[in-house]
Amino acid sequence: MYHALMRRAGILAIVLAVGCGHSAPKPAQSAATGDRKTEVLVGPEATRDGAVVLAAWVAYGAQKAMLFVAHPPPPANQSADDFDLEIGAREMQSSFWSEQRQKGAPPHAALDRQVDIWRAGLLPEMVVLINARPGWTIPSAKISSFRFEQFSKRFGGDYKSNAPVALKPSSGKLVPDEPGADFPDPERLPIGPRACSEAVGERQAAWQRWALVEPQLGGWPVAAADRVNFAHQLVAAKGDPAFNVTL
Repeated sequence: MYHALMRRAGILAIVLAVGCGHSAPKPAQSAATGDRKTEVLVGPEATRDGAVVLAAWVAYGAQKAMLFVAHPPPPANQSADDFDLEIGAREMQSSFWSEQRQKGAPPHAALDRQVDIWRAGLLPEMVVLINARPGWTIPSAKISSFRFEQFSKRFGGDYKSNAPVALKPSSGKLVPDEPGADFPDPERLPIGPRACSEAVGERQAAWQRWALVEPQLGGWPVAAADRVNFAHQLVAAKGDPAFNVTL
């Protein structure tokens, strides 16, 4: 597993560099966005709870597509899935659903809870703890304001980590590649001095590939085993003076 923290002038971002064990939704139908290169893919789960819930997911997808066209992720992320895109889409969806509930839409447990989280100002925390993927970049302004403990205390419980709507850009990738995923598995290496002579060529080749990927990340890569560990990494960065970068 690759661990590194690297300073860059004027910018702080954290990139999750290992797998989280979840996949993107399978498309049931699609609609082209305005740039004719990105499709909004709507899975069957979005249609199971009626037209108004489907409309909430369409609002999510449309906003995510607009944000992707206006502010695409760093070059290493060739998908249309990243923190800024997800939080913007969830904010739009929360606003839309709040309006629909005021107009008499029936309850929907997941969307109702999301609106409560949004109103509490803890939607960024939900997005990181529930929806983060390998390859995401977290802006420094957000890192300094995360309140993971408050989120866990107020809104702990079971969540679905997938959205039934995804974007398919011209690259065809629904989710980012995992930076550093092609490094040799450290679990395969023996414990002790003998590890230094194992898979030397394989490790050297991985570092050469990494040298090409790293400048495209848009920030500092951090390895984490899962989303909770990733959140811990963000908290550590928040409290480390070395990470206090002013934009």
